[in-house]
This record gives sequence, structure tokens and C-alpha cells, in this order.
Amino acid sequence: MNTEAVLFTPAVGLAILRVLTLLLIPALPLAAVRATTQALGPAHVARLTPYIEVAAVAIGVLAAPLLLLASTTDNILSLRDVFRTNGPWDLSFVEFITQRAVPLLLSPGELLDAVLTGRAGPDMTRGTILAGVAAGAIVLAPYALLRDRRGVANGARNLLLLFWGAYATIYTVAVLLWLANLLNFWCFLVLFAATLLVHD
Repeated sequence: MNTEAVLFTPAVGLAILRVLTLLLIPALPLAAVRATTQALGPAHVARLTPYIEVAAVAIGVLAAPLLLLASTTDNILSLRDVFRTNGPWDLSFVEFITQRAVPLLLSPGELLDAVLTGRAGPDMTRGTILAGVAAGAIVLAPYALLRDRRGVANGARNLLLLFWGAYATIYTVAVLLWLANLLNFWCFLVLFAATLLVHD
């Protein structure tokens, strides 16, 4: 029998397509909005630009827990619910995309709504205000300093990096929780093997 025919079956092709889809989803917002920021004109590159870009991504990553909590109000983050049959993470591939991955894009609006309506606790509210001030500073500072289209382009790019850092983080958490449910007991074996590889 031809080895290539065995390796490249429709099931293998579908699995590869699913993996590529999972990898592309966090990159799509970055690619889509990047084209918009380029339309505003070339960005102003200064000595501090790389540090500002890293700061924008870092603020997004630090804000990710707030966004994740705001978008998962039905207690789906507990370890018991992760592995439960028919639980919130016991989803097919399509269900994961439509019920978890894509709705997470709306988490900034859900966080803002929770804070403004008083549904958020005091810690979440304080964290949101702190993250909002830092995000506002890093987005508005380029325009305040340059006061031209380059400043608008820099601010838009910083906003994109901030949003991407936050979404990529909460998306990665969602993928890991979904895979943990999918692998069930075997995920502990995978973690054990990964630990051995790291120590070697």
C-alpha cells in the first residue's frame, strides 16, 4: 500500500485544516486592522517605538484576566467544569469556534458593560480603570506628541497591539481548556511528558 495514501487521508486533512484554523483565528484581527492603520499613513519610528509596542502588548496581556472573567460569567473556569462531560468545554470543533473563540472578540464590550452597570465587583472595576488609564495613555500619547497623521497611525497601531495581546491571551486560555477537556486524562500525561522535556 502507498504510504502517502495512508498519511494523507481525508481525516488527516481535516485535522490539519482545524489546526490551521485554530492558529489563524488570533492572527485575523491583527491582519485586518493592520491594513486599516497602514491606510492612515506611515508610522513614526523613534528610538522608543519598540518599547512602546512591547508595553502595548503587555497591557493587553495584563488586562486579559479581566476580559476572560467578564466574558465567562457562568463559572466555566473551575477545574471541575473543564473536565465535566456535557460541561461548558465539552464542545465539538465548530461549537468551540462559535461559542468560545469568536464571542471572546466581544469581551472588551462585555467588560465595559459589567463595570458601567455595576455587575463587576470592586476588584474588577479597579483593575478595569487601571488598565483603561494605561491603555488610554499608550494610545493617545503618540497623537499628543506628534499631532499629525503619523501620531494617529501610531496610536491606532498601539491600540491594535493592545487588543491583540489581550485577545491572543484569552484565546490561548480557551484553546488550552478545550484541549484539556478533549484529552481528558491524557492531558496529564502530555503535561508530564512536556515537564520531562523541559528538564532535559
